[in-house]
Amino acid sequence: MSGPTPVQILDPTPIPDVSILVLGTDATSITFYPLGHSENPLYSSKTDESGNNTKIRHENDGRELASIHKKKNLMSLRGGPLIKVKSWLVDTKEPVHGVCFKVGSETYTWDLDPSSRLTLYSVHSKPVAWYTPSDRNLQPTSGPPSITRAYLALTPEAENFREEIIISYILVLQKRRSSSSKGFNVWALFDLLNCLSSV
Repeated sequence: MSGPTPVQILDPTPIPDVSILVLGTDATSITFYPLGHSENPLYSSKTDESGNNTKIRHENDGRELASIHKKKNLMSLRGGPLIKVKSWLVDTKEPVHGVCFKVGSETYTWDLDPSSRLTLYSVHSKPVAWYTPSDRNLQPTSGPPSITRAYLALTPEAENFREEIIISYILVLQKRRSSSSKGFNVWALFDLLNCLSSV
């Protein structure tokens, strides 16, 4: 008697004119690697055993992009002084309900798009990056069961501030983990999406 069919772990399908960073996760860390190059991660986020301290690094040269101290709601950027998380990733209640950060004079906002996908918008409401959770097809009508890995999609504009996107994304996930439905609407909705179901 044959056993259960092994589940295939798949990378996402390429998207024209969009860079894809595939996510690999475990209980305390996230790695981001270019599509098709899982052996060469570009970025990593690692949290210590206390769950309070997270380091985000560029894997190619070991640079620290950010240090996050969750319990105190403090962070530092690229080895700089400690600042309040909310002073960098700011709640924006109007005209959209999300969180935003600045790159130079431009403001970018994380919010949910009409299909409830976590999306980063420019000030002109144009999507510049988005997160797609893993797709679990465990009972297919044909072929073996499969799981397609979660990923961040980056448009050409997003490539200009990719590190800020990585940092803000990690902060969004941490906020999602610690928030309840009493928090910002975007966090409550994000919680319902179970967006941490990446493989």
